[in-house]
Amino acid sequence: MSEKISKNNYSEFEHDWISNTSTDSEIIIGLVGAVGTDLKKVSEIIRERLIQYDYQSKEIRVSKQIIKELSNIEEGSNAYEVIDSYMTAGNQLRKKTGDYSILALASAAKINQLRCEIQSTCGEENRPLKRFAFIINSLKIPDEVKRLRNIYPDGFFLIGVHTDEERRKTYLIKRRGISDTNAKKLIERDEDESVDYGQHTRDTFQHSDFFINFDGNEDRFCNDIWRILSLIFGKPFVTPTFDEFAMFMAFSASLRSADLSRQVGAVLSKNKNIVSTGANDVPCFGGGLYWPEYNHTLKEIADTNDGRDYMRRHDSNAIEKN
Repeated sequence: MSEKISKNNYSEFEHDWISNTSTDSEIIIGLVGAVGTDLKKVSEIIRERLIQYDYQSKEIRVSKQIIKELSNIEEGSNAYEVIDSYMTAGNQLRKKTGDYSILALASAAKINQLRCEIQSTCGEENRPLKRFAFIINSLKIPDEVKRLRNIYPDGFFLIGVHTDEERRKTYLIKRRGISDTNAKKLIERDEDESVDYGQHTRDTFQHSDFFINFDGNEDRFCNDIWRILSLIFGKPFVTPTFDEFAMFMAFSASLRSADLSRQVGAVLSKNKNIVSTGANDVPCFGGGLYWPEYNHTLKEIADTNDGRDYMRRHDSNAIEKN
């Protein structure tokens, strides 16, 4: 790696890096995209690329392999009824169990089942177990993401696939044969239902580790997916774009907040330079923010007693409004 890599031998380096530096760790890739996004196409591109890393992969279709097995679903006679029925069945499973991550738990159980089958087959055929990846298509509620990150803390990655609403509606109408009215109903329902256990794709999308735009440019789309996999496998020459770095800094800034409702970070930038970062928190008297500091009496780092809301046991802004 210390040797200088020229344009002439870069392709050789690329081949050697893919062959030798990818890990043997199991990888779980979750997909999230609004209804009408062709996630099956995304999964196919990921699986094809993973072969280059000597990874075999299996796709887990949450609708067909999880919801269908766990519920007495009646799919209906047309595409609209099929999609709508799976949404309803998924909601009912969350409501019935009281666990909004139930479909993620079932997906993890399916992964364990497939893993055992793979190990058994390899043992019977006396051949080495290859690197394996599992692609979960698709997640619809933030609790599912949190559960999978808890189960696979270092091996789970969520990819958010964005497709504009008009393109998604066209896909539902022309490719799936759904009427314009019903396509709009599905899109609105999928985005954000009023009940907690319902579809919340918009909120789930925000938890993604990577974001890609499916705008019809397939070459760019493939390259974006390949770039994500290069990042996952630690390719040394793939660095974040400015937007990605700024989002990372915004997330980092949010860690400074101890707001009682939610912690939010922000970045102010100009000409691809970060001017300032900020977070929502109680302003300090005289300017600035409260920071935890070393308390010589307690012999530990602690917050000021009369500072942040959580130390005062109430939201000062809410009291002022009331």
